[in-house]
Amino acid sequence: MITPCEIQSGKLMLDRDKLKTWCAVQKDGDYELYLTKKREAKTLKQLHLWWGIMLEQFMLHIGYDKHEVTQVLYRKDCHDALKALYEPPQTVLNRITGKETPVLWSMADASKKKVSDFMDWFVRYASQEHGFIFEEINL
Repeated sequence: MITPCEIQSGKLMLDRDKLKTWCAVQKDGDYELYLTKKREAKTLKQLHLWWGIMLEQFMLHIGYDKHEVTQVLYRKDCHDALKALYEPPQTVLNRITGKETPVLWSMADASKKKVSDFMDWFVRYASQEHGFIFEEINL
């Protein structure tokens, strides 16, 4: 369940009726309650700019051919490599295996600001490390 709430003067303010209704239809058991600060979601324009323009142009510049650029696997590999350069993977404990596993940050879960910061970094990286300058992009 995701529901908006506020903290006012140190007290949690939420729609208690909505919470009671949700709880009434759940099975008995242990649950976890997560509270996170609300963030502005990334936009479709950002996603289009990244997946539809920036990543594709960069991949062509560094030597991928047009066929490879259209293949999801190649795009994902390049995308993940760039995310890892921007922010190294975190090590998390796998609850099933008990082993530590590296995990990259997720663009799907990222805020609008994080995606903007990543794309700003990427423009600088592409220019400084690969001599690639993006032309003006109009969405």
